[in-house]
Amino acid sequence: PGGYSHIAESHLIDGLWNNRSERWGIRLGKLLRAYEMRDQEDPEEFLVNPHSLAFNSKVEQALFPHRRLLAQLIDHPNNVDDTTIPAIVWLSSLKNKPLVIHWTGGLTLNDLARINNYFFRHVLKICKDSPLDWITGLVMSHAQTLVVAYRHQELFLQDKEFNYTGRTTDGKVKHDAVDVDMEALILLEKRMFDTSEDAGIAGNYQWGLDISMHQDGWFPWSSRGPEGDKDIREGNESELEVS
Repeated sequence: PGGYSHIAESHLIDGLWNNRSERWGIRLGKLLRAYEMRDQEDPEEFLVNPHSLAFNSKVEQALFPHRRLLAQLIDHPNNVDDTTIPAIVWLSSLKNKPLVIHWTGGLTLNDLARINNYFFRHVLKICKDSPLDWITGLVMSHAQTLVVAYRHQELFLQDKEFNYTGRTTDGKVKHDAVDVDMEALILLEKRMFDTSEDAGIAGNYQWGLDISMHQDGWFPWSSRGPEGDKDIREGNESELEVS
């Protein structure tokens, strides 16, 4: 655990569904189940932590020319021309001012994390003050606006009256991005560790029976994974013996 090694392509296998004998000869390395890793990833914590994801060149190109203006929005917000900050114009139109601004213009969680990282590393260091709410306040909304404007500048220049909402063309809220690799691993492990009637005898804890216990005595079924949604098949002790 915690290390990396090269695995030959010939050693890669699938879930060996219903393949009892092949599972006998494979001892599993200790790992954190994919569903456990997914459940540990808290989107709010991901965004609050400015070190979650390093900024990339696109974010830097969008924000570098405006870093001093962003710092001024923290140190001397009253000295900034309100008409140049769309977020201020929007806030001024509201009767009840929100404590936290949630609109992100269609940016993904990764986009927001990269913006936070750039702001933390290159804007806060030139600020005289560092308020605790910088990551959820007006200045971050403007930083996000700058990234959206940079990303879609050709579209905005073609139609200056274009109202960008970050939604789909029919006005619906865009779905959050899905980690396809994570979902694929969860499905693979669901088949590997299924103990239902569908899995048959191969689902009765057959992995590694002809070799030894898994690494560090790891037991993949110690917590109820997504495969536990099905009714468990009642096996018997004879199925846990190998010839």
